[in-house]
Amino acid sequence: AAPAASGPAQQPRGKRASKPAGGVGAAARRAASAGRDGLSFTERHRLDTLPGEIERLEREIARLEELLSDPELYSREPVKFAKATEALTARQEALAQAESDWLDLAERAEKAQG
Repeated sequence: AAPAASGPAQQPRGKRASKPAGGVGAAARRAASAGRDGLSFTERHRLDTLPGEIERLEREIARLEELLSDPELYSREPVKFAKATEALTARQEALAQAESDWLDLAERAEKAQG
């Protein structure tokens, strides 16, 4: 086996390349990343995906409401009733938050465009 190469080609550990003077600061990067609609990439992605998330939550809420509409569910399966009730509350809260987020992002995008 050949010995490990060592010599001037190896850089000493602990040394890091210094940033060039006048580098772009975090605030400037955020401003540059905001598109013409005034939203960052992450916000634009969230705005684009929220309608699908809202539809999914609405379907889940409808399914849970249908399950809970059974008048015998509580007496027949109290654990299932409790879990469905908790899930319904969680989905309703998530839906309210998703709708609020969508409205906020849509308004910000609209203001930035006009």
